[in-house]
Amino acid sequence: MSTEDNELETVDTRLPMDVVRLEWTGGMSVRSLEARAGFNPGRLSQWLRPNRRGIYPTVYGLQSFAKAYRVPLAVISRAFAAEAGIPELHAGDPRPPGPPEYTPEEQQLVEDFRRTQEPVRSLLAAQVHLAAEREGRREVAEETA
Repeated sequence: MSTEDNELETVDTRLPMDVVRLEWTGGMSVRSLEARAGFNPGRLSQWLRPNRRGIYPTVYGLQSFAKAYRVPLAVISRAFAAEAGIPELHAGDPRPPGPPEYTPEEQQLVEDFRRTQEPVRSLLAAQVHLAAEREGRREVAEETA
């Protein structure tokens, strides 16, 4: 068998919600996503257990995932609908946006940030937020001048 034949046989067997998590959160663990959103442990992971896969969550559950993953609700709903075998739920809907595209510099910044620990992580986040706010104020001042 040639290499080309092997490539044709490669099938993505990941479940849609796993793909959403990997692509939109950079592979953060569900536990980390729950913590980042301020949720109790298990609020999201209960929906991802093998015995719950294929069950379309409540609206509250969908909203919880959208908040924790920081993605549009439509992305979460589509993924769960696909796992539940009801993709027609979103037939005719406009395609939701894909994960954000990052420059190599942005990717490196995220990777470096993820390697830090508290209290350094909080300090870095605060510094970046402050710099972005100042930059925003500078752009507004230039536009009104």
